[in-house]
Amino acid sequence: GFHDDFEKSRKLYQDTVGEKPLLFSYPYGIIPEWGSMAVKKEGLTHAVTVEERAVSAGDNPLLMPRYDMASIRDFLAKKMSVTG
Repeated sequence: GFHDDFEKSRKLYQDTVGEKPLLFSYPYGIIPEWGSMAVKKEGLTHAVTVEERAVSAGDNPLLMPRYDMASIRDFLAKKMSVTG
C-alpha cells in the first residue's frame, strides 16, 4: 500500500540525500480521495499536483498546482519565434 511504498522511497531518499523528505509529488498526478491526508500523516508539509496554474493564497499546501516544464518550454519557444 501507500505507506509501504512511501517508506521505501523515504529510506532511499534519506540514504541518498541525508535528510528527510518534506515535499511530495503525486505520481502521474493521480490523487486518491485520501491522498492529501496520507501525505500529511507521513509528515510531509507540501505536495504538488499536475494541475497547471499559478499558486493562490488559499491553496491547500498538500495539493499545490504547478506548471509542467515542457509547457513552459513550448510557451517560451513560441514567444521567442514571434518576437525574434
